[in-house]
Amino acid sequence: MVQIITSELVYVLVITLLIIISQVLYYFIQKNKLKNERFKNFTGYMGILNFHLDKAFDIIYKDRIFIYSVEATKPSEDQYSSISRDFATLVLRMLGPNLKKEFVEIYGDEDTLFFNILEYFSTRYESDEIRDEAINNLTQNEIEVP
Repeated sequence: MVQIITSELVYVLVITLLIIISQVLYYFIQKNKLKNERFKNFTGYMGILNFHLDKAFDIIYKDRIFIYSVEATKPSEDQYSSISRDFATLVLRMLGPNLKKEFVEIYGDEDTLFFNILEYFSTRYESDEIRDEAINNLTQNEIEVP
């Protein structure tokens, strides 16, 4: 009697273990398929990210940077740091939680995504044409004055 119960218990445990292993394998297979789909559609994802980066930069530029551009000055280091953090926060808010998760998975972790967002901001900020034009106008005015 005890052997029957023990052998039945072993069968139940083996079956349960096999079910758990199969579910874990299924999970990893599905996760791998999803990752492959993301890389197949990488240009689409980057188009979505660039759209949100451009939108967020336009908003931050109008609200926080435009005045410095017109005056041909630069914000202080603290102000620049604050503006860039606000930019990254705005981008992540505009992406929403679902897209944010997907981009975190594409980039590997949240720090890398945040770094790339800040790098985009720095690049766009450094190529500020309004500020460059204002500096050129200021230097031309100084040259023309005898």
